[in-house]
Amino acid sequence: LRVDVGQVGDKVLACDWNGDGRETPGVIRGNEWRLRNDLRSGGPAVRFLYGDVGDGVVCGDWDGNGTETPGVVRGNQWLVRNSNSAGPPVAIFRFGAAGQRPVVGDWNGDGTDTVGTVDGNVWRVRNRNSTGPPFATFTFGHPNDTPVVGDWDGNGHSDPAMVRASTWRLRRTLTSGSPDQEI
Repeated sequence: LRVDVGQVGDKVLACDWNGDGRETPGVIRGNEWRLRNDLRSGGPAVRFLYGDVGDGVVCGDWDGNGTETPGVVRGNQWLVRNSNSAGPPVAIFRFGAAGQRPVVGDWNGDGTDTVGTVDGNVWRVRNRNSTGPPFATFTFGHPNDTPVVGDWDGNGHSDPAMVRASTWRLRRTLTSGSPDQEI
């Protein structure tokens, strides 16, 4: 399947923008979010402005309603929104440090996505979308790996992965250690 969406230089995300249980492409060009609700080529189903040009972009189900919505990361400040539309954030808080890679997951399986950061190979995740210390801190992967989050075993909890070249290294717990599986 090939879906033509976006152009070189766009930031891209895959999230469940409409709550139908399927993740579809999102393209962020500057601070304009262009979201698709299917896997076909064509224009976006939804367009809106959110954040500033240069912000890091994330998406998550911040309120547990089954729909993923935008978040931006500016330094260590997170600004999350509960609808796929322009408007002010519903929450602003600080977590992590400038330059750390933002990650989002349902770390405790409660149906709500919360924030995390990866600094080299040190992961810090939080179970609330508010300022405060991490719920878990652990070391996984190598500093130059690309962090990825997913529910690798279908238990409803998000877990870490690190990708190096074409190898994915999956871990099924939020603890330091070796990969549980490599693909």
